[in-house]
Formats: sequence, structure tokens, C-alpha cells
Amino acid sequence: RSTVCNGSCTSHRSRRAAPSPTGSRSRRGGGSYILAKALNSSKSRNRPGNQREPEPQAAISSQLLGNVAIASFASGAVLGPMLDGLHSSNNVLHYANPTTITLGAYTLETCWWVLVLFGVAGVILGVSVPLLDRVWPGRDQAQAPPAPSWPAVLLCISLFVAQYGLSGALDRALADPGSAGSAWVQPLVALLGAGHTQDVVLIAYAALHYLAFDRTAPGLLMSALTALCGPAIEVALINGPHLYSYTHPQVAGIPLWIAWVYFCGGPAVGNLGRRIWADMEASE
Repeated sequence: RSTVCNGSCTSHRSRRAAPSPTGSRSRRGGGSYILAKALNSSKSRNRPGNQREPEPQAAISSQLLGNVAIASFASGAVLGPMLDGLHSSNNVLHYANPTTITLGAYTLETCWWVLVLFGVAGVILGVSVPLLDRVWPGRDQAQAPPAPSWPAVLLCISLFVAQYGLSGALDRALADPGSAGSAWVQPLVALLGAGHTQDVVLIAYAALHYLAFDRTAPGLLMSALTALCGPAIEVALINGPHLYSYTHPQVAGIPLWIAWVYFCGGPAVGNLGRRIWADMEASE
């Protein structure tokens, strides 16, 4: 009986024994320990030495650049001579060895190298503008402005064509104020003066064209470079091999207002390049 009692008493005392203080503290402090560990782990991850490096941007493929360049060259080679015809038909300029193409009532005077020149200009603007959109300082490829829609691009090009034609019509009307076709320009001459009408009208047109269709730093840079380099190349072509001549030159064989036509072409060709780039990038 004593053995049973001793066993029972021992078992009973074991069941009634108080929990270990250490074990109790461990259970009560378990939540705090886990929270502190999580906080310390978070701090460790947020230390400068443990920050993840940004993922590198995807490289721009040479195939994409080549495809955009080909499409831009073709666009410039087709559109350029047609634009040039708007000047020759208004007696703005004439070529030393022209090729004349008659399309109904419209006579296009151009030359074979004009296609190449406008094609190269199309490549320079059509590739440079969307490329600069992606590599501009402080901007990555994901922050490049979205490409304009095809309707917006075609409207932009159409208004550039209109400015090209307007420059020729203004030059002709101002050169012969008494002609029947010059009456429309007389109010502008009265307002702005004969010596400033063409420049003021074309500058305002080019500026509004840029603000309406571009308003980006890369676009402004390329438009400004086009307005500087375009006339400089013309001076070389006119005074070097004498490939053509302007009817009413002002400085070094060129009219000064031609710079504003070049500037207006920046958004037109640049946006065309942006749209072509976006379409070809999506198809890769």
C-alpha cells in the first residue's frame, strides 16, 4: 500500500508541480521575440549594402535600328521630292540638271540626288528622335514618351507639307506684290512689314507646330539642329558643285526663312520615326 501510495503521491505531486519560470517567460515572450526578429531582418534588408541593384535595361537591338532606318529612308525619299516640288513650282528654286515630272496640273521639278538627300535626312531624324527618347539623361526606356498614333502622325506631316507650300507661296507673292495671286498676302505685309512677313509667319507656324505635336527636349534639340544644319548643307551644295539655286537668295545663296521650314520638319519626321519604332518594336 505504501508503494502504491508513494507512486500515487509522486504522480500527484508531478501533476501539481508549478510550471518552470523559464518556460513561462519563453511562452509569454515568444510573440515579442518573433516581432523583434522580423524587425531586425527588415532593417538588415534595408541597409545600403544589402539593397538590390536595379535590373539592367534591355539593349536596343541593331536589327530594330536597321529596320527603323530603312523605313525612315524610304519615307524621306518619297516625301522629300514632292515637298521640293512645292518650291520649284512657286519659282523659289531651280536645279542645274532637273528631272521634270508632270502630274496633271502639277509639275514636279527635282533631281535624282534629292531622293538620297531627303532619305538620309529621314534616317537622321527618324532614328535619332526615338533613340534620344530612350537614352535622354535622367530617363530610362520605360519613361520614353508614348509614340503618337498614326492619325496624329499623318496630321503632323500634313501640316508640315502645308507650311512647306506656304513658304513657297509667300516667297512668290512677296517677290511680285502686284500679281493677281498676291492679294492675300497684302494684309500681312501691312501688319508685319514686307521685310519681316515671311520670317514671322513661318517662325510662328513652326513654333506652334512643335508645341502641338512634340513638346519634348529630344524633339526640340533635333528640330534646332535641323534648322542649323539643313541651311548649312544647302550653302555647300549651292556654292560648291552649284547643283541648284534660289531665285531670291539673302545670305550665301539661300533665303534665311528656309531655317524655319527645316525646324517645322523636325516634329513631322521625328514623330514618324517614333511611330515606326513603336510598331517595329512591338512586332519583334
